[in-house]
Amino acid sequence: MNESPRERVWVVTRIDEGRVTEADVFDNSSDAENFAGEMSVDTDNLTGLFQVLESSLHSRSLEKDISVPKPLERLVGALYNDLALGGDTGKAAKYIAAHKPELIEEADRAAREHLIDILKEKGLLV
Repeated sequence: MNESPRERVWVVTRIDEGRVTEADVFDNSSDAENFAGEMSVDTDNLTGLFQVLESSLHSRSLEKDISVPKPLERLVGALYNDLALGGDTGKAAKYIAAHKPELIEEADRAAREHLIDILKEKGLLV
């Protein structure tokens, strides 16, 4: 099974009387280390041991991983070439040439939405 890379996170756990009583998650190791250090110094209000653990974020949100810009760019280019080579260099070809980035972006958005809808229908995405 080919899984996408997991996002790395750092979890600051507070261990009190032998059990984890609190956990804070950070997307930056320095922030986690600084937070743990600050919490360890504030002994007037808190007790326990603060520990930083590196972990990974598991998410069902696939939207950011779905990307098909290169095939869409080739598609828009091919449409332009077909129109231009076919002798129809009128309004359609000019429009595609002038709006290629927007067309690619819109096609990418539509493809993402369609793929997400399919995954939701099949119960693979919540």
